[in-house]
This record gives sequence, C-alpha cells and structure tokens, in this order.
Amino acid sequence: MKSIVQDRYGPTPEDVLRLAEIETPTIRPDEVLVRVHAASVDRGTWHVMAGLPYPIRMAGFGLRRPKSANPGRALAGTVHIVGAGVTGFKPGDEVFGIGSGSFAEYAHARPDKLWLGGIDRQLRAHALSPFVGQNLGTFVASENSADLTAIRELIESGKVTPAIDRSYPLNEAAAAIRHMLDGRTCGKVVITI
Repeated sequence: MKSIVQDRYGPTPEDVLRLAEIETPTIRPDEVLVRVHAASVDRGTWHVMAGLPYPIRMAGFGLRRPKSANPGRALAGTVHIVGAGVTGFKPGDEVFGIGSGSFAEYAHARPDKLWLGGIDRQLRAHALSPFVGQNLGTFVASENSADLTAIRELIESGKVTPAIDRSYPLNEAAAAIRHMLDGRTCGKVVITI
C-alpha cells in the first residue's frame, strides 16, 4: 500500500516525510483495519513528526526515532477487516476517529477510538477535532468514543458547522503540514487518499 513514512524526527516535513510502498498493516484480534478516505492534519501531527517538545518522546512516541513510521492519527474511512475479538463493527462500515498511521491507504485502530457515521459527517467531525476533548496546556489529548458521539450529534443537529480550509492528496502530505505550520489556515487541513 502507499503510505507516508518517516525514519527520523525533524521539524521540517519536507525533510522527514516521504511517500513509500509498504506492507498493509496486520491487525490484532482487538483492532480493525480501516481503508482510509481522509486524514486530518493539526498541530499535534507536527509535534509527533518533529518529536518536539522532547517530553512527547517519553509519552510513548519513541525516544531517539519515531516509534511509528507514520505520524497520521485522525481518520475517516471504511472498515476493511475486523479482528476476531471485535464486536459492533463489520466490513463496509463507514467510521471516523483515531487510528495509527492514517496518512496511508490503510490504518489500524481500536474500536473504542472509532465511531460509525457517513463520510461527509466524518470529514466535518475531523474539522472539529482541535476544539473537542483537548486540555489546553498539555500536548497529549485522550480520544474516546463518547467524545466522538458528542461531535457526531452536534454536526447532525446542525449546531456546529465545521470548515475545511484545504485538501491535499496523500503524496503532498508534507505540503499539507507546511500549510498548517504557516498559520494561514481558516479551517481544517485534510489529506485525501
């Protein structure tokens, strides 16, 4: 599959991210494999990519080099494979939430980090991700299905209308992160796969 990969930390996306052909991830019995349609970029993406501030490395992202070769986390897509121990999801379900390595054609995720919903709602929900469930002053947020439910309900009720600033194809992930870093965005930056 096609995936963005990085072998080392660095503050400049163009220097550390590259498109590569890699093996499709295998999932554990308690995970699902998601065919990614879109992934979002935010300041947290840059922190994970750059390994800065340094305490983020001790928070489980890898001390000397990235633990995960792909910094993408937020995703919207379709369940492709369901692990043997997973209930409540089936292949073909449209989902959004948090996975591992979402700047790729496929990403794996725990079911408690996903929510069922249509693709249009997924993209709108990811546009809200910086505004929900984050504690200002820390650099690690805790994502959960209860927060994703609240986001979905706000969007479906029309109480919240998210904005997408710009979309980039997968091979331009570094440019998407650069655009976000330039500070001129008026909404969410999305990578489409």
